[in-house]
Amino acid sequence: MKGKNAKAVIWIPVGILLFIGLIFGAIGIGFLVDYQDHKQNGTQVTATISHIFEDYSGDDVSYEVYVNYAHNGQFYSNVRLGYHSSSMDIGEKVEIYVSNDDATDIVAVESGLIFFIFAIVGVALILAGFIVLLVNKKRQRRHQFLKEMGKKIYATITSIDTNFNIAINNVHPVKLTLTDKYGTTYKSQNLYDFVGQYEVGTKLAVYIDTMDEREYYVDTTDVQTEETPILF
Repeated sequence: MKGKNAKAVIWIPVGILLFIGLIFGAIGIGFLVDYQDHKQNGTQVTATISHIFEDYSGDDVSYEVYVNYAHNGQFYSNVRLGYHSSSMDIGEKVEIYVSNDDATDIVAVESGLIFFIFAIVGVALILAGFIVLLVNKKRQRRHQFLKEMGKKIYATITSIDTNFNIAINNVHPVKLTLTDKYGTTYKSQNLYDFVGQYEVGTKLAVYIDTMDEREYYVDTTDVQTEETPILF
């Protein structure tokens, strides 16, 4: 796989992980900060669910929950809660935190766990994205080391197989199986921009670790031609 295309392919899943992670993290942390402010600076009261409205959008359903409650001697009715769980029903009691600055600014006590989970998921996805980058960087350094210090041979492509176990943007990569003149086989990495480049019978460079021949790197950019010096 060529360098620029390889980097572009790596950035697709990494970008997805980071993008989704940032969304989850921003939502979770933002709501969690607001929740903690209500918890620490507000007042906990018991409210009664007055209405639950269902909003249908195609096959999706969203819910709006409204509650009644008393705070500082004043009664508040049909205040939007901004939180819903499947166990909620009209007339049910629910614990809420009421802001001391605005008595209609409320959060459900049990919503804190949901916000915490959102924040954790977001952070986990962001970490996963960086781990993918670090692993890929380590692999690139290993490949460079093998190209500089390893034994170089040419092996022949004996099969080109689609890897249906993974896909990026609905595109499945291919993996090459190569065989050298002694019958030893080698496998390439997953290749996403390989379609139509080479065919069975093409000879590609393989760099082998001289200390451990189980470690190697198939360089799909180095094709043996008639002008290529024969390696012994």
